[in-house]
Amino acid sequence: MSKRRMVTCCNCGEKFDYEEEGRYWQKAYWCEECSRELEFECCKCANYMDTEDEAGLPIQHCFLVVFNAQEVGPRQGIYEITSWPYFVTPTIGRGNIYPESVKRLMSLPFPAPSHYAYPTGHLCEDCQTKLGLDRTKTGAYKQQKGIAK
Repeated sequence: MSKRRMVTCCNCGEKFDYEEEGRYWQKAYWCEECSRELEFECCKCANYMDTEDEAGLPIQHCFLVVFNAQEVGPRQGIYEITSWPYFVTPTIGRGNIYPESVKRLMSLPFPAPSHYAYPTGHLCEDCQTKLGLDRTKTGAYKQQKGIAK
């Protein structure tokens, strides 16, 4: 029987056995529950992907897919996130996208998945590439990397 390796989650402080659950990311341990914050579901292919790459630069928050324009403001389509913050989500009521923080790139090239209940979504790297999108050229990516626009 191997000795349990107990570590502390950097996010919530819970102790857990790293060999059995959780994740080590960006030089820190994350419990199974908190590690879900590090992933998102692609709104096109439904695969799960890390929100950031190994260098801590954004994958998720470079492009925004708008399915239901009535709920968030801009019309349906795919947008480049040019700067952060790009949305506000109130405790009660609908959220809004800041129009000055997004730039429309194209009409929606695929329908909203039937299982997807959100008015907006994000694309994994594979789906970004298949659509000809390059996250390293977005304003959001450059802002996080500290590169001037």
